[in-house]
Amino acid sequence: MTVGREKTLNDTLAKYRYLQLAQASDNREILHFLATVPMDTKSLTLRYSRGEDFFAFFKLQADQYFVFKFLNLDGSIGGISVIVMRKSYIAGRPTLLGYLCDLRVSPTLNKKARLEWRKCYADILKNYRQLKEFSGLEYFYSAILGENELAIKALTRNKGDIIYREIQAYKAFSLLGRVPLLSSLKKQGSRYHCRFATVDDVSLLKNFLMNQSKEKAFGDYFDSEVEDDELQRRLATWEGMKIADFILCFSAGELMGCLCPWSTKNSRKLIVDNLSLPLKILSKMLALIGCRPIIAGEELKILYLTHFEIKNWPTQREKERCFTAMLDFIYLNKVQKNYHMLSFLDFSENAFLQKVLKGKYIYQKTPALLFQVMHRDQFLEQDFLVKKNKLVSFEIGVS
Repeated sequence: MTVGREKTLNDTLAKYRYLQLAQASDNREILHFLATVPMDTKSLTLRYSRGEDFFAFFKLQADQYFVFKFLNLDGSIGGISVIVMRKSYIAGRPTLLGYLCDLRVSPTLNKKARLEWRKCYADILKNYRQLKEFSGLEYFYSAILGENELAIKALTRNKGDIIYREIQAYKAFSLLGRVPLLSSLKKQGSRYHCRFATVDDVSLLKNFLMNQSKEKAFGDYFDSEVEDDELQRRLATWEGMKIADFILCFSAGELMGCLCPWSTKNSRKLIVDNLSLPLKILSKMLALIGCRPIIAGEELKILYLTHFEIKNWPTQREKERCFTAMLDFIYLNKVQKNYHMLSFLDFSENAFLQKVLKGKYIYQKTPALLFQVMHRDQFLEQDFLVKKNKLVSFEIGVS
């Protein structure tokens, strides 16, 4: 009896003339392509810069990823899309997921390539369990910013074979500065005490992150019982990240919250090509109160509040106090001084984080949606990612 060869992604792509898996040799051409496809929001036009290595950012996300390139009629690159393989907790169980991200398409990409991508996308979603590269993978998911109305409309029509099933709405916050006089920094000595972590805190931190993640419907894979969990991988691969960068928040000697301010540095930069008039005015006002102004043509320096967790069980008021203490600690220690903004995600459904910010900080919030992505033939209830009134978790630093 002859056993058939295991199918691969390349077997799937062989059916499509204008789709290929990108290789390291495509790096320069992909970088050139990205420079021609800006990302417009309501207030500014941004352009991604991936430094000298387009693939470096995905190495921060996970050890395994696949970059698809869409070809123009002349063979040049007219679009890209990425699937990143991530391990997360689903209902407390380590689960391999496929994160669908970085879809960039040139307005001039030929119609044949667009149609092929839709067909290939559906093909992968339907048959991924038979593909070698996706061995053990259980779910696909994706995130879309609320401002990207065209993408939401195009991807969530659910008229074809691809179904985008909403898991949860969330908000992305950008803190531009503190309101002068109206906000006061609370020095240490209150009920909540913050400090930078040390190497002696690794076990404490890993255990805290693991417990937080396991209690969520959708949490990052931290495991205090193994050495090579997600925290150790990030410390080894994320540019410049150290245990000493983590901020720990305690109450009565118990760890109640943590976060790690971090920037992507060379692997991903956002260049501001254009600002709306209101943002130009706001930028000038920010300069007057000592904040870094946003200038067209320059990099938008963002400090991400990664690994942002507040203990699950406290009351809303206690969560507000913990968050306030961590923000005060950041500003007291001038952690943010070289950046235009602090950025973090809020998955809470009671808006307690925004309550802390209101009246004290100058901020912007952007709604976003997290989706499970499925093939219509497999749109079965037993395959749904179910929240069951629990929150999800999504790491802003590599989203």
